[in-house]
Amino acid sequence: MKAQVRLAIVLLVATILGCGDSNVVKSETRAVGAAEALKADQKAIASRFAEQKGAADEAFQKQRTAEERQRKVALLAALVARWDAALVEAYATPRSDFAPLVKKLQALVADAESAEVDDCTGNARGKLTASMAITMESFDIFQKSTGDVSPAATQKAQEGVTALGAANAAINACRGA
Repeated sequence: MKAQVRLAIVLLVATILGCGDSNVVKSETRAVGAAEALKADQKAIASRFAEQKGAADEAFQKQRTAEERQRKVALLAALVARWDAALVEAYATPRSDFAPLVKKLQALVADAESAEVDDCTGNARGKLTASMAITMESFDIFQKSTGDVSPAATQKAQEGVTALGAANAAINACRGA
């Protein structure tokens, strides 16, 4: 009987020790699993943060580009307004007093040519400077002629007005772009 009791005690101790070892393995497995889960959560949070930051940066850049375009559009529109005012003055100026006005118009052409542009406003500026050049040609013809306004000067002036309308349309198209 003593042998049976000893055998039962050994089996009992072995069972207890065996169960104890399996609990240790389970807790270690849980600890490793929790650490991996924490790392995975941190990576997911970092990834979402990076996506949100990228989206915010992109939105900021789009807004900045739109504001910059509107500034360039406003600059070109202001040049057109100054050009229009100078044209009104030019059409009311006699041929003998025309030289100072031509210098004023040439300065406006230079301002337009040096205006800062982007892809859209660059096209508009090109049309504006082309219309200015045509109008300046009409004034050159006007200054060189004598007597009444020549048909060539009138035709060039009309071409300049038409080209200025195209330039205004291009500038307005950039407002909504």
